[in-house]
Amino acid sequence: MGTFEKMAEAWRVQCGTPPGSVSKLENEVSPLLNSEDIERVRQGIKRLKECGDASLVLILQEANGSLDVSRNFSENRSAVERCVLEAVTRADSAWHPLFQEGCFDRMMLRSVEDADWGSLSVDVQARVIAESKRLNGIELGTFRMGAPRKLGTNARYWLMDLDQQPTHRVTLTRAFSMGMYPVTQALWEHVMGNNPSQFTGSSRPVERVCWAECVVFCNKLSTIDGLEPVYSLDGMAGSDFSKVNRYLSHLQCNFDADGYRLPTEAEWEYSARCNQRFKLSGSDDADEVAWHGHKHLPVEKKTRGVGLKMSNAFGLYDMSGNVAEWCWDVKRAYNRGLELSETRSSDLKAALLREGREVPRSKNDRYQALIAVIDPTGAPWEKYAHRVYRGGSWDESDFECNVFKRWTFNPDHRSSMRGFRLARTIRG
Repeated sequence: MGTFEKMAEAWRVQCGTPPGSVSKLENEVSPLLNSEDIERVRQGIKRLKECGDASLVLILQEANGSLDVSRNFSENRSAVERCVLEAVTRADSAWHPLFQEGCFDRMMLRSVEDADWGSLSVDVQARVIAESKRLNGIELGTFRMGAPRKLGTNARYWLMDLDQQPTHRVTLTRAFSMGMYPVTQALWEHVMGNNPSQFTGSSRPVERVCWAECVVFCNKLSTIDGLEPVYSLDGMAGSDFSKVNRYLSHLQCNFDADGYRLPTEAEWEYSARCNQRFKLSGSDDADEVAWHGHKHLPVEKKTRGVGLKMSNAFGLYDMSGNVAEWCWDVKRAYNRGLELSETRSSDLKAALLREGREVPRSKNDRYQALIAVIDPTGAPWEKYAHRVYRGGSWDESDFECNVFKRWTFNPDHRSSMRGFRLARTIRG
C-alpha cells in the first residue's frame, strides 16, 4: 500500500467515531479555504492539521502519482496549494516523504506562475524543471484528421479555410510521448540561459520563440539529458540558431532518435483529440480547458501558468489556448491536390493501383482511400516555407482554440501568442 493510501486509511480509521465528524470538519474548513485572505486559508490548513497530518486527505486527491487539491476545495486553489506546500515541505510532516518523492511537484510548478526563475531556490528549480519535462506516452491508433464540413449554425464555423478539409484517415505507427505542458519559461531559461517572453513567470509557457529556436532548444535539452539529438544540419547536430535559420532547407529530422523534438502536426492533433469528439482538447466548454481571448470574458488577456485548467484524456494540459504551439511540418494539403467533385472515379482507381493499394467500389471510398496517410510529416521542404502551429492562444476566440484549426508562419517569426510542446519517439 502506498503512502497516500496509508494516510487515507489512517484518516478513515480516525474518523470512524464520532458519527458526522468529517462533515462537521468539512463545514468548518471550507469557508476558510475558499477565502481570498491567505491568512484565513492558513487557518483552514491549521484547523485540519489539529486533527492530525492524515486529515489533509480530506482536501487532496491522487492522480497518476501526483497529489492535487480536490475539486471540492478548488475555488481558491492557488492559495490553498501555497498553504499545503508550506505544510508538507516541513521535515516533521508525515507528508514530507511524498514531497521528497515528487508527488507535490505539479503543485509546486503551478505555485511559481508569477515567480522569477532566479528568485527560486535550487531545490524548487530542480522540482519545477523535472515537472516541466514530464511527458505522457500516447496510445497509437487511427483517427479522422481535419475539420468536419459543418461545425455550427454560424456561417463562420463552416465557411472556413479549405486547408482544414477534407477529414481523412490518419494512422500513427511510431510510438511517441507528448509533453504534459507547453515548454515553460523555467525550462527554457534552464536550457538557453535567457527568457524572451513578454508575459514573464516561471510556470508560464515560453513565448516569442521562433520555430528555428525551438529546434535548437530540443537538441540542447537532448544533449543535457544524455539523449540522441533529433535534428542535424549537414550531418552536424543543429545547436546554432543562426545556422539552423539560414540553412533550414538542409535541416534533417531523425524520427528514430530518442531525443526531444517538435511533434508532427498529425501527432499534435491526435494527442489533442485523444479519441474524443470534443471541439477543444478535453471538452466542448472552453473555460474548462483553455485560456482564450473571448471578447466577453472579463479577464486580462495574457498567458497563464501551465496546468491550471483541466487536462484532456491523455493527461495533457493547455492543448487548447494559452499559447499556440509550433509543429514540425510544412503544411500539407489534406486532399493531395484532388477535389472529389472534379476527379473521375476511374482516375482515383488508377492512382490507387499505381500506389499498390486496394480499390474500393464507390468513388467516395476510393477518394478517402487515396488521401489516407500513415505517419505524415508534412509537405516537402522549401527554404522559406511556413511552418504549422496549432491550438490557439490567449488572444484567440474560444472557437479558434479547437483541435483542427491550422495556422502557419515564417520559421523565424516570433509572437507572444506562440510557444511549443515537446515530443519524443519511444524506441521499441
